[in-house]
Amino acid sequence: MICEFNLQSISKCRSLLMGYAILGVLVGHIFAFGDVETTNGVKLLNWFGGLVHTSGFLFLSGFGVCYSLHKNGNIVGFYRRRFYRFLLPFLIMAMPFFIIVCYVNGYGIIQYFAYISTAEFWINGNYHGMWYIAISLFLYVVTPPICKISAYITTKTIVRDLILLGISILVCYCIKCYFPTYYDNLSIGLTPLPMFYVGFLLGDLSRKSIGLSKKAMFGICFVTALLYFVDTQVYGITFIMHCMFGILLACFIFKLLMEYNAKIVLSLFNWLGKYTLELYILHIYYWFIIKGVCHYGYIFNIVVAVMLSLLTCVPVHKVFENIERRFK
Repeated sequence: MICEFNLQSISKCRSLLMGYAILGVLVGHIFAFGDVETTNGVKLLNWFGGLVHTSGFLFLSGFGVCYSLHKNGNIVGFYRRRFYRFLLPFLIMAMPFFIIVCYVNGYGIIQYFAYISTAEFWINGNYHGMWYIAISLFLYVVTPPICKISAYITTKTIVRDLILLGISILVCYCIKCYFPTYYDNLSIGLTPLPMFYVGFLLGDLSRKSIGLSKKAMFGICFVTALLYFVDTQVYGITFIMHCMFGILLACFIFKLLMEYNAKIVLSLFNWLGKYTLELYILHIYYWFIIKGVCHYGYIFNIVVAVMLSLLTCVPVHKVFENIERRFK
């Protein structure tokens, strides 16, 4: 049961959690771009959505990659699947978007390829809100060969996962300490990056049918509350605990919704979870265009952008499915 923290339930509820994460992104961007009055209700809604947000995508991506690599250790096959399901849809949506960006700003062909290749994020950190794409592509590329090499060092996958998580936190922390300006430019992506390997670790635990005890869950909730109320930041740990608490809280809520047979709500989150990539990119795409031609205020622009992305994500997704089917 999810409320008893059976980690395999995360896999079963992956689509629901993805839906929750993208909803958090959309709501968060409305508050971030919309100049919304910060009442207590707004703060609570923004906090609840921000518990998972884009870091939830990284967690669930790591969780899924762990299952994928152990189910089929063929790295070429893994890259092929990620190309069709992630990179190709991104390129199809991003190419016209960055043409517009470059045209509006007077950029040349070199800058255009810096955008398309995600190099712009790694150089300057300026990626028009699509940092998650750059971070995910990097992790998808480096994780399979690292796992392959680590198999020669240790056969204990849990130990390997803990080492990967520790290294990811250490590397990001070293960048923060020794290259603070560079880190500040990329902090929106580097700070949540270790969540990918948290998801990878829990995916391995789930795969081995190892659950988290109630004491462990109580510890996560207690430490998260402590870090929140004392208003302190312990690099890496604060962010990980915050996101883990959000994932567990969402799992508990979805469990309750299942028990009460709340089909409409569950169907809504499943629907959102199916089109997360399209919703994530399209709402940024529309917002950039709308803010350049409309002058009704930020709240109007971002709400219209979100509505348009909700209306067009399904046909765009079907286009990608048809392309993948033809290639295969």
